[in-house]
Amino acid sequence: MTKILFHPVKWFVKDEKYYAMRVTLYEKIDNLYEESIRIGRQPKLLLKVVVLTFFQLSFYYLIPYFIMLSLGYYNANIFMVTSLHIMIVMIISLFPIPGGSGGAEFSFESLFHSFISSNSKLVLAMILWRLLTYYFGMAAGAFALLIKPDKVDDSDKPA
Repeated sequence: MTKILFHPVKWFVKDEKYYAMRVTLYEKIDNLYEESIRIGRQPKLLLKVVVLTFFQLSFYYLIPYFIMLSLGYYNANIFMVTSLHIMIVMIISLFPIPGGSGGAEFSFESLFHSFISSNSKLVLAMILWRLLTYYFGMAAGAFALLIKPDKVDDSDKPA
């Protein structure tokens, strides 16, 4: 299936580049398969990953709720606000441009206008939300890129 879906790339690049890209793609698919088998054989590690991912996503999706609390809107339903934020993330993933350029802000304004009646507080909430969910992630990623990682011990991996 990958071979069929990747074939149109050949129309746009030179043959040697196409074959090099195809080899890299196949290596990455093989690596993904090997790592998924490896983590599947380690149930404790898999459970740890699932729990950490759950908490990571929970904190991320709760950001608008806490922004609303900080602006004095205590009547917000935590489940509704979290669901709306998840929906916004799904909507902006449809736009193939960084950050959804306007789609995220429009979605936020449309969905949260029923909770935040003041236009100035809605704009403030949107700015805080965007700073925390988009720009903070970029800044943290840029900082993390500067940190040199520890060496990985592959001594238990078979040759």
